[in-house]
Amino acid sequence: MKLSIITINFNNYSGIKKTIESVVGQKCSNLEYIVIDGDSTDGSVELLKKHDKMIDFWVSERDRGIYHAMNKGIQRATGDYLLFLNSGDWLVDGILDGAESWEWNKDLLCFNSYHYFSEKYTSQQKPPEILAPRHLFCKNINHQSVFFKRELFDKYGMYDESYKICGDVDFFLRVVTDGACSVHVDNFLVYYDRHGVSSTNPQLVQEERERAVQRYFNSAFFRDYEYYKRREEDLEILLWYREQEKLYKLLLVGYSFLNSVYRFIEKIKKKISVPSASTRRSVS
Repeated sequence: MKLSIITINFNNYSGIKKTIESVVGQKCSNLEYIVIDGDSTDGSVELLKKHDKMIDFWVSERDRGIYHAMNKGIQRATGDYLLFLNSGDWLVDGILDGAESWEWNKDLLCFNSYHYFSEKYTSQQKPPEILAPRHLFCKNINHQSVFFKRELFDKYGMYDESYKICGDVDFFLRVVTDGACSVHVDNFLVYYDRHGVSSTNPQLVQEERERAVQRYFNSAFFRDYEYYKRREEDLEILLWYREQEKLYKLLLVGYSFLNSVYRFIEKIKKKISVPSASTRRSVS
């Protein structure tokens, strides 16, 4: 099983330095490393020259954006599975040591990832056990944490270069809606730098995500999804309370008490609102 790791970079010297070091430090015998640089002027090219013997292919030339650069990497890759590790992201030390034991019979191998915000704060993300379209409607799975079977790009085409940020969402939807199978590998594969383009442009991410969803699902379907999503969120809240056994019992007692108070008040209000017999005679 041959693996190809593709890194794209533009004027991110400190980021690509970290990425390259994490890849070349892996002990994986059948690993191909490709770097596509967008004609950087910050010293990145000199860094690539320095690591020339440890990189199977690299080029530095102007491109048309993120997904054009990634497509150039796909065209050069010869591995059975591809991983897109952008500059600034880095692999967990020694993670590829156990690669032979992973389930290489799936289209998508989805791993856990660390989200790096700062030296003091790192969060974790785990993908769903099975990647389904509904997961991509309002969330994303980091492409940095997914090994893609090369055959997917041969069958479905490459990334849509008209997207600035969400070309990966579009590609995930394209293959998953057609039945591509995934597996969750419960290992942490990568540190994802949360200071990149997608993390700092939430409005554009939202707009492009909606565009991708509407490309594969009609508006009526999406309205139904929004409705059931709200119902599901309400149900998740209820289920959370039910799991808190003591709190749930307390809430039930509180609900019963408030309900009794409400019924008592309603009885009092009815008595007050009904005039007495003497009052009715005096009025008449």
